[in-house]
Amino acid sequence: MLDGGGVVKRLRRKALVALAIAPGIFLGVVLGALAAWGSPDTTAGIVTTVGAEVHTVLQIHTNPGLANDPILISSSQLVSRCSGGVTYETLQGGSTSSPRTSSDSITVVLDADGNTAVTVDAVNCAPGPSTVEADLTVAPYYTATATLTISPPGVVKKSGVLAAPTTEIESGDTSASGNSDVYAVFTVAAPPVYAGQQVEINSAQLEDRCGQGWRWEPDGGAAVNGVPPTNGSAISTLDNDGNAAFVFKGASCAAGKSIVTVDVLAGTHPTYTTTFTIDPPSAKAVKKTKAVVATARAAKKA
Repeated sequence: MLDGGGVVKRLRRKALVALAIAPGIFLGVVLGALAAWGSPDTTAGIVTTVGAEVHTVLQIHTNPGLANDPILISSSQLVSRCSGGVTYETLQGGSTSSPRTSSDSITVVLDADGNTAVTVDAVNCAPGPSTVEADLTVAPYYTATATLTISPPGVVKKSGVLAAPTTEIESGDTSASGNSDVYAVFTVAAPPVYAGQQVEINSAQLEDRCGQGWRWEPDGGAAVNGVPPTNGSAISTLDNDGNAAFVFKGASCAAGKSIVTVDVLAGTHPTYTTTFTIDPPSAKAVKKTKAVVATARAAKKA
């Protein structure tokens, strides 16, 4: 029984999929993604191609009865669609200065509430749908699926910054499952007149919430990380349609709302803000989670 859908209409899609896999037990997969479709460019007489980059958060919600069990996350369709590779990342077994990465698939551990999350980065991706699977690798071997659809390029009509997901339930309570870890993708849409200009993101509130460290990973830029009371910012470059993306990772994060600010470092210096909410651990995450709308922004890279 499928409770939600992963359908893209133009640049917007419903991003929650919850699959009933046994009476009273649900395995949910929540997706939040940015897509960027590449275009050929000539640099110093050499033709290069920058392909589609996809940055996605996967939230896995089950129940406490599956605590400490391993989950395998994979998508053979996404691997086939993205010729530049698919990389999964988690703070489990890593840190905000050096997350654990895995190509094509990853195994993570459910926390005491039956929850976990990872990020996915894929390069040179063709537009279209891909099925993502979350498989419990021990008895009773439950499986859930979600559809991630990459959109073609496009200018987003309304400028601003959006978080995907807008609310994240922190996960992890052991050395294996993490420590109140948080993951999010922030997508920026500026007027295309700012194509090629730098854009900066920062949130002292969000960074200060994550006592064991924070990390910003800008699309096409250098990652920045630190531990409170140190704060920082990250810089990316807006593509031909005025879009950019930033991935955030935090460890030992306190629940609450944080204001995230984005500044375009050119022209009239437009500034955009959004609110990102961290929820405390919950054994009822699937029941509380509702379908959310994430923006799948596609943009030509120069």
